[in-house]
Amino acid sequence: MEEKISYARFYVSLNKLPLQGGSRDEMKKDIVRQYTGGRTESVREMTGAEYAACCEALESLSGERELKRRRRSVCLKLMQELGIDTSDWQRINDFCRHPRIAGKPFGQIGVDELERLSVKLRAIKSHGQSTTGGKMPSPASQRQAKGWRKGAKSGQIQLYAVVRTDGEASQRLEERCQVRGN
Repeated sequence: MEEKISYARFYVSLNKLPLQGGSRDEMKKDIVRQYTGGRTESVREMTGAEYAACCEALESLSGERELKRRRRSVCLKLMQELGIDTSDWQRINDFCRHPRIAGKPFGQIGVDELERLSVKLRAIKSHGQSTTGGKMPSPASQRQAKGWRKGAKSGQIQLYAVVRTDGEASQRLEERCQVRGN
């Protein structure tokens, strides 16, 4: 039984190109002829290598490839800010496979899905959640800080300390102390 091949990649890229005189069908035939050396006008009769080369050229003409590269870069930068090791593709793919993130490996995410992924990653970042499960450290808590501050009730003082634990997450310790007057 023959494997079914989807030609969506070709037609999506073709439809993004501006039509210059003639019909879209004529333009498709000209492109296929060009990449098969005049052997055929049918996309179905192209070899795998011819099809791949043709699709890459169409994507670069339509700007699809550059757009995908930029959106992937944005997503990787956001993942890095969330504490994901972006030098390890297995970790990136495991993160993206989560159903609430993308539901598929990073390399299989399309251009529109990359835009949605970047929105999700920004939301996670703005809510202050890291991939370690704790709260993301704020810039002020990046360094160790200790101090006293007066509480809402008179005579109540709050001792607080921000302690840097593992380099990624910070932990805020608060202890309330009652100050007794003389």
